Amino acid sequence: MKNLTRTYLVALAIIALVIGLSQFLVQNSISTGSSDSRTINISGRQRMLSQKLTKASLAMQAATTDEEFNKRKTELQKAYDLWTSSHHALQYGSAEMKMEEVNNSPTILSLFEEIEPHYQIMKAAVETVLSTETFSDTRTDVFNASLSDILANEGTFLKLMNDITFEYDAESTGRIESLSVTEYILFGVAIFLLLMEGIFIFRPAMKKIQEYTRELISQGDSLKQSLAKEEYLNNQASSIFENVKQGVFLLDQNLMISDFYSKETDRIFSTEDLSNTNFLKLMRPRLVKRDLAALEMFVEHLFNKDIRETVVNRLNPVEQVEIFPEKGTADSMDPRYIRISFARIMNEGEIHRILVTVLDETETTLMRKQIEEAEEKNKEESTQLLAILKVDPTELKNFLDRATFSLSRISKEYEIRKSDNFEELIDFTFNTIHAVKGNATLINMDIIAKRLHLVEDSITDLKRQATIEGKDFLKIVYQVSEIIGILNNMKDMQSKIANVYEQVNQGFINSENPVEQFKLTLETGLEKMSAEKQKKVKLDFKNNGVNLPEEHLLSFKDIAVQLMRNSLAHGIESPELRKEMGKPETATIKMVLGQNEDGVIFNYHDDGQGLNIKKIISNAIKNKLIDKDEISKLTTQDITNIIFRNDFSTTGNADQYSGRGQGMGLIKSIVNKHNGSFKLGFKKGQSFKMQIVLPVENVLETLSKTA
Repeated sequence: MKNLTRTYLVALAIIALVIGLSQFLVQNSISTGSSDSRTINISGRQRMLSQKLTKASLAMQAATTDEEFNKRKTELQKAYDLWTSSHHALQYGSAEMKMEEVNNSPTILSLFEEIEPHYQIMKAAVETVLSTETFSDTRTDVFNASLSDILANEGTFLKLMNDITFEYDAESTGRIESLSVTEYILFGVAIFLLLMEGIFIFRPAMKKIQEYTRELISQGDSLKQSLAKEEYLNNQASSIFENVKQGVFLLDQNLMISDFYSKETDRIFSTEDLSNTNFLKLMRPRLVKRDLAALEMFVEHLFNKDIRETVVNRLNPVEQVEIFPEKGTADSMDPRYIRISFARIMNEGEIHRILVTVLDETETTLMRKQIEEAEEKNKEESTQLLAILKVDPTELKNFLDRATFSLSRISKEYEIRKSDNFEELIDFTFNTIHAVKGNATLINMDIIAKRLHLVEDSITDLKRQATIEGKDFLKIVYQVSEIIGILNNMKDMQSKIANVYEQVNQGFINSENPVEQFKLTLETGLEKMSAEKQKKVKLDFKNNGVNLPEEHLLSFKDIAVQLMRNSLAHGIESPELRKEMGKPETATIKMVLGQNEDGVIFNYHDDGQGLNIKKIISNAIKNKLIDKDEISKLTTQDITNIIFRNDFSTTGNADQYSGRGQGMGLIKSIVNKHNGSFKLGFKKGQSFKMQIVLPVENVLETLSKTA
């Protein structure tokens, strides 16, 4: 008995040693497998991120507002950061991603060398897209070229990343198979030792084992009873499928949906009977082209047993996706946001079916969007509040009242307009918007100026149309209505924070003299505009006995704003150029306000480069305002009169200050409205000047009618 016990203990110790060695190998395999899994996960994720880069870039180009543009740009930046850091981690390791050591095989290194040119092209293209500042810049050739580079290289990048992912998986599988052979050897040793123990130690226990066998036979009856319950369980499963709140169905190897599926599936896809329906046929009319192409590539791997299920699931392109109603049907289903997952059902080592689960996340997604919209609205109101606090209360109130009145006239003009003279209506709208934008810029009300600039873009697009109909003005009316709403909201804010405003602006100079206030407003506006144009300009303002109420100076303010903008855009040179020309780096704009028996006289003078006659003639010919044959017949007065025509500008690209061709035309319309007169003069390379005379009685009469 002692020998038997000693032999048993020795054999047991050897078995324990073998088991311990096996456990060590298993734990080492788990550690290696964990590292492999993380690498495969990051590699598989790169494919999804490259698609997200393309989607976000396309969404930036499709944006119609700066807010939507910036939102899509933020999404692109996040995807780009993760994409580049993951690409680096796969090749060189990353402590942040828990990949401190990377031992890539020559095959994988070769694949990374093959993918590198496509990666660099996409990387450079995305960086160019991210450098775009506004949504309007997405229409440039540079942006379109970058987007084309992304689209051209995305397919090859996706294929190569798939090859890299599958190579990682194959190498991981090889290590596991190698370990498996070692474990089989150890397992054989353990079996041999157990066999020896069975022969020499446990043989006396065979009788007891036979008794246990008889007991198991008796338990077989209980198993038969369990099998009898199977039919009952199937009936219960059918009931569950009727009531489960998720889309659940099975796919065979032909991607056909089985007869057995949850009724929630019909509700999600707005169908009546999905039995024996091809899954791709179901999804084809409900997905955008890019998502559908990715899904078609993905389903090819669902029944490929050589690819592990975890790897396949990491490549799932419809894990979160938006589906749309089927075209050409009476279906009124709104777009839905769903999550689709796939699980393999195995039978004797083969993939028998694919279990598909569909979760409808529409309500959650819409609620999240509502929260984001509410946050955006709060942000907008905060921006409005900050804009209000920066402006003198009296100046702000005058601007809000006048801007609201002027913009409201646009809607009224559209309502009462009976003729089809749309060109006249466009000019009226353009002049009104341009004037209000100028005053907004003057008092640093950028939130309004930027929106008005977008309206000018819409008007410019409208004027390029071959034919114009009344319905084409709807977008402009809607944009103007939104701005009026913002102005009214700012009025409410101003009235609510009047007391706070006095505390914030205790040091603000608020002159009781309207002309002095007029001067201060122009100085502030000129300082802002010259800084943004990167030019140095000072204002020399003189008042020779004019004493008009503030509301009677509004027309002169509009004129002064347009002239200052014109000087900054066309006349005044950069500090560097002025220095080369022997001029002071700081330019001077002189304004003199006087009064005589003819009315109020406004003299304007800048020491810029004057009018560029050659450029005016060149642009006039280009815009078909004059013929080449007429040039020799034109006087200097005829040529200078061209700058007062609407839509004429010598600026190549329109910005917030110039390029629309409305500024000088607006001045002419103001003068004509008051039955005034103006004279213009210039010295090439030295100065530009203009004198405007408005009869006092006409100014008072016109303003009283519009008050």
